[in-house]
Amino acid sequence: MSSNPFLACGSAGTHLEREDCQRIHYHALREAVQGTHSEVVPESLPLAALRKRARLDGAEVYLFHPTDIERLFAGVTMAVYRAIRTLYCSRLGRSIKMVWQILRAMASAAGAAVLPYEAIWALCLHLEELRRASLEVHLERGQGSWWIGQTTPNMFIQEGSATGYQPAVTWCVETHESRVLAFRIAHPLTLLSRRLRTGGNPGRGNNG
Repeated sequence: MSSNPFLACGSAGTHLEREDCQRIHYHALREAVQGTHSEVVPESLPLAALRKRARLDGAEVYLFHPTDIERLFAGVTMAVYRAIRTLYCSRLGRSIKMVWQILRAMASAAGAAVLPYEAIWALCLHLEELRRASLEVHLERGQGSWWIGQTTPNMFIQEGSATGYQPAVTWCVETHESRVLAFRIAHPLTLLSRRLRTGGNPGRGNNG
């Protein structure tokens, strides 16, 4: 990211509304007790005790006191929220813990207080649907065909003091437009090893 969200000023430095934070935290707790992302639930949350209380007193036990919510989300501004959204809802598929580690480093660089992991966790669960949408891959079957082939040019490559070798060039071309889509130059033993593992063979294929 090009700028540190903890240094933001103006409207970007505005803190999230307490009611919004309370709602986000409440829904994150409800997800947690149902087993959603159980591997990343903050250790600070006594889920077993909360479940037990909820059986007696209802779902209101998941509503934390406004004072606790203010303390938990004290450093979350609009800029920080947008940074979390950008980091978590990325095709890189960052984990919640990775997002927290990145923000912790940003806060330290800006001389700001480090956000509690619980706050980052709740915000990431709030963004879960957007994250899933960003990670979706849509495939469309086209009309063209690809040709995958391999050739060994009359040349040798030597890296350092290693024995020289003739490289294998694997390529993929689109037949109806006669253009190269991809190619790879590698040691022939590397390609042979991969082919034995995958059972793949060069040949014609459809781009779907």
